[in-house]
Amino acid sequence: MTADNVSIPAGKDRRLASPIRRVFFPSAYLLMALFVLVGFAPAFYLRRPELGPMPLPLVAHGLLMTAWMLTALVQSALPALGRIRLHRALGWGGVLLAAAVWISGVLLVAYSVRTGRNPNPAFLPTPEAFAIVPVRDLLLFGPMVLIAVLLRNSGPEAHKRLMLIAALSLMSAPLSRIPLPPPPAAFFLGTLGVLIALAVYDLTSLKRLHPATLWGGVATVTSIGATPIIGRSPGWQTLVAALT
Repeated sequence: MTADNVSIPAGKDRRLASPIRRVFFPSAYLLMALFVLVGFAPAFYLRRPELGPMPLPLVAHGLLMTAWMLTALVQSALPALGRIRLHRALGWGGVLLAAAVWISGVLLVAYSVRTGRNPNPAFLPTPEAFAIVPVRDLLLFGPMVLIAVLLRNSGPEAHKRLMLIAALSLMSAPLSRIPLPPPPAAFFLGTLGVLIALAVYDLTSLKRLHPATLWGGVATVTSIGATPIIGRSPGWQTLVAALT
C-alpha cells in the first residue's frame, strides 16, 4: 500500500481523485518532452543543412537525451495503465540510459569549455563561467536518479517524484532555447511551473507536500539562485579551466 492509497478517502473523493492520479505524472513528462522538442527542433531535430554538421559530442548527447526522455515518458504511463511488471522490467534500461546521459553530459561540459562554446554570454560571460549551468544540472540529475532507484520498492511515491524532478533538472538547455521574451522567461516559467504543479498535486492528493517534492524543489530553486553567483566567481572559472 502506498502513501497515496492511504490518503484517499473512500467514495466520491476517491473517484474524483483517481483520474488525476493516473494522468498527472505522464502529463508532466509529456510536457517536458514538448520542451525538448520545441527547444531543440531548430538546432537538432529539424536542423537546416546550411547550419552545417553538428559536432559528434553534441549529437551523441542529444540522441541519449532523447532516448532517456522517451523512456521516462513511457515509464511514467505504465503504472497508470496497470503495467507494473513491465515498468519494473524496463526500469533498469532507464537507469543505464540515465547513466549514459550523465557521462555524456560530463564529457560535453569538457568539450564545450575546450572549444569555447558559450550559448549565453550575456548571462555568463565565458565558457568556464557558463559551465556551471550543465554542472548544476548534472549534480541535481545524478543524485536524484540514484536516490529514486534506491527507493523504488520502499518508497514508490518518493521514487516517482524524484524521477520527475530529475527529468526537470535537464530542462534548462531546451527551455533556454525557446524564444519567449525576455530570454529567461521560458526557463523560469517551465521549471517553476512544473514544480508548482507538483506541489498542487501533493496538496490536493495528500493534503501536504511530500518530502521528496519539498526537498527536491528546494534543491532545484536554490541551485538556480546560486548559479550566476558561482559561475561568475574567479575561483570557479579557474577550477574549470584547470580541470578541462
